[in-house]
Amino acid sequence: MAYRGQEIVVMDLTGGQASNRPVTSLEQNQALEVDNVHSLPGGGIELRQGDTELTSVAFGSGAAWTGLEYFRLSDGTEFLVGVAGTAIGKIDYVGGVPDGTVDTLTGALVLTGGQDNLWTSFVAADEVYFVGGNTEPSFSWDGIAGTATAVGGSFPAGDFGFFHNNRIFVGIESTSELKHSTLTNIEDFSGVGSGTITVDSKNKQGLITAAPLNTDVVLLFKQNSIHQVITTAAPFSRFPLFRNIGAVGKKAIVVNEGIAYFITPQGRMKATNGATILDFPPDMDDVWDSIPKARLPFIVGYCDQGKNFRHIKWTVSASGGSDNSLSIIWDLDKKSWWKYSTGHDINAVTTDTSDNIVYAGHYDGKIYQKNVNNTFTDASEAGAGISGCWTWGWQTNNSFQISLHPQRLNVSLLGQTSGELRIQYGFDFISNTKTEDVSMQLTGGIWDTAVWDVAEWGGQTDIIRNIFIFGRGNAFQVNFLNKIPGTPFRVNGFTIAGKPTAQKEFIAP
Repeated sequence: MAYRGQEIVVMDLTGGQASNRPVTSLEQNQALEVDNVHSLPGGGIELRQGDTELTSVAFGSGAAWTGLEYFRLSDGTEFLVGVAGTAIGKIDYVGGVPDGTVDTLTGALVLTGGQDNLWTSFVAADEVYFVGGNTEPSFSWDGIAGTATAVGGSFPAGDFGFFHNNRIFVGIESTSELKHSTLTNIEDFSGVGSGTITVDSKNKQGLITAAPLNTDVVLLFKQNSIHQVITTAAPFSRFPLFRNIGAVGKKAIVVNEGIAYFITPQGRMKATNGATILDFPPDMDDVWDSIPKARLPFIVGYCDQGKNFRHIKWTVSASGGSDNSLSIIWDLDKKSWWKYSTGHDINAVTTDTSDNIVYAGHYDGKIYQKNVNNTFTDASEAGAGISGCWTWGWQTNNSFQISLHPQRLNVSLLGQTSGELRIQYGFDFISNTKTEDVSMQLTGGIWDTAVWDVAEWGGQTDIIRNIFIFGRGNAFQVNFLNKIPGTPFRVNGFTIAGKPTAQKEFIAP
C-alpha cells in the first residue's frame, strides 16, 4: 500500500471475488466483492450487459420454463422449443431471429407441472427430444407436425437423455440404468444392438446425469461416483473412474472443450477430463455455502461466451430463496470467480449455436435474450438498471503498526457519452465513509454524435479522473460502482499516491 510518497499501481482487476479470504489477505487484483461486472482481456472490469424480452406474453399460464432447446433442421430451419408448466411450445425464426411468439405444441400430451421438474433435451435425426420432467413419457417434435408426440414403442421414460455416437441414451435414476437404442433406429430400445448398462448397482445412490466428452467417451455421474462408458461399439463397457465425488443434479454439469465442469452435493465446483479431478480456488466458498442445500439439485449450468469473456455460469438460489436468482461465474480465461446478483432468474437455458446467443426461460413464463449489446437494463426485472461494483480488499503495509495516508487516487476509465462513476473509500474496516462522483464523459465532441466543423473533438477514448483522498488509518479500501443503475462503466486500472511527508508510526507503550 502507498505511503510516504510511494505509489501503488493496479492495472489488473481480474482476480475476481475472494470473499472467503480474510479481508486483508487478498491478492492485489482480487476484490472483496464483485457484482454484475466481468473481467476484460486487458486487465480491467466493465458492467455486464442486460437482457430483453424475447416473448412479451407469458406462456404456460405464466408457469416456470423447465426445458428449452435450440432446434435446427438439416434444411436450415430454426426453432426454439421448450416446456413451461404443463405446456409445450415452439418459437419460429424469421430472418434468422426468433419471432417472439410461442405456438402451442402440447396436443394430447399430459405433463406434470412444477418448476423443479426439469427436462433434458437434444436434437437427433432432425427431431428434438425431451426426456425427464417428472419421469414422464419422453416426447419429440419433427419441426413439421402441429403437435409434439410421445415417443412410442420401446422408448423408455427416464430422468435424462442425450444423443451420442448415433444412438439415443436414456438414464433412469432410481435403477441406476443407462439404456441405449439400436444403431439403425434411434427410437428402438428393444431390438438387436440396444441394451442396458447398470451403473454400480451396489451403490444405492441413483444415476444423476451424463456428460459426453468426445465422440467415443461418456462420463456418468452418481452423487458419489463417476464412471466412464466407451461407446465405440456395443456392447459398451463401463469403467469406474472416481469414488467419493459426483454431481448434485441433472443440470449441474457443463462440458467445454473436453472438460466436464460439475457441482458436487457439497456445493463445490470440480472438473474432470476423464483422467484427473481438477479443483478450483475456494475464494467464493462462502457464497456457495449460502445456497440452500435443498436447492442444490436444481442448479442450472451453461457455457456463455461473449465479446470479452468466456464463462461457466451456474444459476442458483440465493440465500433463503426458492428460485434460481443468482449467477455464480467461473472465468475460463482469468481463472477467477465472479457473480451477478440480478437478472438471472433462470430455470432453463439454451444457446443458439449459429449466433452464440443465450436464451433463458424464467419463472414467469417468459423467455429472455441475455447479453444484449449496449443494453444495461434487465427486462426480466421490470427494466431495472443494472448496478455493478468492484470492491477492493483491505490494504495494509503487512503491519497494523504503520499508519497509511493515501493522498490521491487516479482512475483510468473508458469514456462514455454520459454518466458518473462513484468512488467510495474508507479506513480501518469502515467501508465507504467517503464518496466522490467523477464524470465519465469525454471532453470535446463524440464521434458520430457531434456536429462536424462545429464541435470541439476530444480525440480520445480513455480518460483519467483524479480525486484527493482525505483521512488516514492502518487499513484502506476503495470501491467503484456506477452512480446511477443502468449507466455503463469500464475501469481499466488505478494508481494511489501516498502523502510525501513522513507518517506517524504506532509505538507500543
